Amino acid sequence: MAASARIAATAPRWVPLLDRWRVWATDATPLGAVRLLLDALLVRFDAPADLLAALPSDGPSEQRLDAAVAGRGAELARATGMALERDPIDPVEVAHLLASVYEVALPRPQRRGGGVFYTPPSVAHRLVALAFDGLPLHDPIVLDPACGAGTFLVAAADRLHRHGGRDAPACVAAMHGRDVDGDAVAVARTALAWWCWQRSGLVAWPGPMLRVGDGLAPVGEGGPPPGAATVVVGNPPFLNQLQGRTARAVQARTRAHDRFGVAAKGYVDTAVLFLLAGIDAVADGGRVVLVQPESTVVTSHAAAARAEVARRTSLEAMWFGGSGIFAAGVRVCAPILRCDPQPVEPAEGVEPVAQVERVEPAEGRAIGLLEGPDVTPSGRFDIDSPSRRRRIHAGDWAPLLAAARGVPSVEVQAAGTLGDLAGATAGFRDQFYGLVPFVVEDGCATRAAPLVTSGLIDPAGHAWGHRPVRFAGRRWQRPVVDLDALAAGNARLHDWVTRRLRPKLLLATQTRVLHAAADPAGRLVPSVPVISVEPHDADDLWLVAAVLWAPVLSVLAAERFAGAGLSATALRLSARQVLSLPTPQETGPWQRAAALLRVGDTTATRCELNGDGQVERRLGDVARLMAAAYRVAPEAVEQANRWWQGL
Repeated sequence: MAASARIAATAPRWVPLLDRWRVWATDATPLGAVRLLLDALLVRFDAPADLLAALPSDGPSEQRLDAAVAGRGAELARATGMALERDPIDPVEVAHLLASVYEVALPRPQRRGGGVFYTPPSVAHRLVALAFDGLPLHDPIVLDPACGAGTFLVAAADRLHRHGGRDAPACVAAMHGRDVDGDAVAVARTALAWWCWQRSGLVAWPGPMLRVGDGLAPVGEGGPPPGAATVVVGNPPFLNQLQGRTARAVQARTRAHDRFGVAAKGYVDTAVLFLLAGIDAVADGGRVVLVQPESTVVTSHAAAARAEVARRTSLEAMWFGGSGIFAAGVRVCAPILRCDPQPVEPAEGVEPVAQVERVEPAEGRAIGLLEGPDVTPSGRFDIDSPSRRRRIHAGDWAPLLAAARGVPSVEVQAAGTLGDLAGATAGFRDQFYGLVPFVVEDGCATRAAPLVTSGLIDPAGHAWGHRPVRFAGRRWQRPVVDLDALAAGNARLHDWVTRRLRPKLLLATQTRVLHAAADPAGRLVPSVPVISVEPHDADDLWLVAAVLWAPVLSVLAAERFAGAGLSATALRLSARQVLSLPTPQETGPWQRAAALLRVGDTTATRCELNGDGQVERRLGDVARLMAAAYRVAPEAVEQANRWWQGL
């Protein structure tokens, strides 16, 4: 029977169910929405009724959709209806529809609080392909430690079936998974069974290793078996520990620290802990591919975890997906990790006879870079110098993100760090909100100090008084801090401000290149999150300025730290990171650059300086001198300057 005739013949049976499905967004629970879709699917495809067996009935305690989700649900309902009307329809597409419906139907607080944002099927299939690339598939075990409604498991089963020569029931049996949401696990089991039936005509359910459980639980408490999986793949929940609704409870923090040690301390995202758990679960030679927040690549919170990952695996490639993959808008990435054989641990109290060391990669090894929702190869990061190899092996992945963003690479010769010359401090919420009642327009206070925000700081100066600025939700022309009122109203904050009134540089945050304004008179107040860089000796102010104003240092800062800011290219250095920036080896050019900056009316803002090109020429000379001070190769200097100028 022709496809059109078959659809016409079955239409009276399934179209009414599809009509019922299209209104689920206004009155269905999350699990009920999936059941409604399955009702339509069973009739549409003349499927066995026992494919509903894994889904529990709706309970009275289940939350209904909130108004904010209903609109998106209606949109998905229309798209689902169009998919159901096509013939033929891909079995994988139907299985993924179940996961998509469940995700959309979850109430917004539950989705955000639990980090429930499932991966688009196309992305899941491409990441699964990377995970399996070149691995033997004769007896695989696939684990998703936070499987949700089964998007990655369906993709993995389909990959094994189409490229591994295994029948569909065997592929289903190879799928292992955990999730704390029992309803999501029921949807995942149903999705796999549906996929299997459409591929083979047989209803095969996943085994007991796909069940409700915590993927971070230690072995023996429902966690995955150690060293058993061929591939660990998935998209664990992103749970930012700086936000109250996603922060781990005290008991969870204790359990994480007991299992992962120092790698779990501080504010490391829960997704990173799943990366460590995945490495525990994968066999030697297997791969771990788990989606992560892009901030994992650069944040100091995750440094210990990255170092542990680097100790136990080889980084083969890195995918940067950007911010458009998930509804949450978070920029995402995924390291492609190959698990290396581990060093032999000696028995307690016994000295090792020989230490088994990890083999270092050969000279010239490259790490692949992939980007976007299509997971498209975009280049390679060549580990062509000892410093690059050392950084990658220590878990420093920031250069990979920089390379993907088009930041050129520079090698500098350093003699020390800015911390040798200066201290640095950045205020916090207390300083920001504490100053709000004491900020007035210039001329309204007897004793006042100009307030400088990040938005007023240019690459080599500031524009206070020359352009308006927003602070604390208001627009200001010339904002100042009323020091007398502050002393009377908040003595502690007045003391903090007074300590800032010294020769310094004000370093902006959330900028593409380093923006620093010199304050040799010590009269400016930094507004949070501006960083105050304060030389130990006031005579070193211009030496520090020459470092922060050098384009090659902006390139180096971007290579080390870009990606933690609000945008993909923004620099948001901490005070500690600022002090870690290197100072140049050649003191002669450095001192000449500092002298150039000191010449003329350098206490004025750049907007007050003459507009005949003198300032630009002076800064160009500083750039050349600082490149020489750092002994940067000429071709790298040209690339750094062009990038700094945004060309």
